[in-house]
Amino acid sequence: MKNRSLTDFIEAIDNDRPTPGGGAVAPYVGALSAALMRMGGHISFKKDKFLNLDESLKTVLLTHFNRLKEIELQLLDLMNEDSSAYQMVMTAIKLPKDDPLRKDTIKRTLMLAFDVPYRMTQLMIEAYQVGLLIDPYVEGPLRSDVFVSYTMLKSALVGATVTMKANLTPSTRPELTTKWTSIHREVLQVISEIDARIVEEMRAE
Repeated sequence: MKNRSLTDFIEAIDNDRPTPGGGAVAPYVGALSAALMRMGGHISFKKDKFLNLDESLKTVLLTHFNRLKEIELQLLDLMNEDSSAYQMVMTAIKLPKDDPLRKDTIKRTLMLAFDVPYRMTQLMIEAYQVGLLIDPYVEGPLRSDVFVSYTMLKSALVGATVTMKANLTPSTRPELTTKWTSIHREVLQVISEIDARIVEEMRAE
């Protein structure tokens, strides 16, 4: 899926099939967010504000910058994983109701379908944290790109989180509650911080 053209991907979504859906769009948007932040770094790291830094600090920033590329690629990989996980759930649900393995199979596939957006969300939160380190060195017209990146990351986080929530059922909730509660709290905190940054930027003269 990640090797499709943008037009093909949009056409694949705009039809009567449930996949690719929101669970695949969310990591794609997250990857675009990471790419935009990296664009700011690519350009800004050639300027004096970065070049005049201590060498050890430059090394740290470049390490995080490279990590952001890894996150970008991992999010793209999760596009396919989400669609596959959804298909497994649908296959399990279609098992005959008198199949003794049906209940456990549905539970197992739902837990897998929860895990994929859970990993997306972890990567997106890390992308935000890395972006905060790059942000101070991005100036001028590139500031608008940084805030598009933040806005897209917020949308991606919401998408991944609601996809996780969709797989919380009476059968899976007991085993997933701790993971859900923890990541949900982190997501709300990051969204709150992004909102504050966006409002501050929009109000700036």
